[in-house]
Amino acid sequence: MSESIETAKIHNIDPPLVSRNRPVIVDSVFVIACLLVADLYVAFGTFSGIRKFVQRIPVRKVTQHKLTVDQLVDIFNRSLMLYLRNVRCIQRATALTCLLRMHGISAQFTVGCRSLPFYSHAWVTVNGIAVNESTDLISTLRVLDVF
Repeated sequence: MSESIETAKIHNIDPPLVSRNRPVIVDSVFVIACLLVADLYVAFGTFSGIRKFVQRIPVRKVTQHKLTVDQLVDIFNRSLMLYLRNVRCIQRATALTCLLRMHGISAQFTVGCRSLPFYSHAWVTVNGIAVNESTDLISTLRVLDVF
């Protein structure tokens, strides 16, 4: 067991979010790159471009040192602080779906809307459960697409 994890257990604090083979900074850079790609598709492309980009990211086979969904969401939320632009739901869902898939979690990008008053939203689901989202909001939306 590493010294930092041992120290964290002694002092009753959360251990650092680091996989032994992959430091958090790599995941943060990956999240920021995905946000940039999503920004470009929103600004100059179409929704089908984002769809194709997300579908190209396969669920990796990870056998050792797997991080949990909660740990990855924490890394994701911390990475958002490094991104200097305003992040909308479509960019968030794109980057979080890709991050989870890179860590072997079968995440799905979901889009839904309600008609009156009109509202659309994109979010991530894992095993049918919304990740990093309010279930009250999601329950009022009709799902349009999942990929």
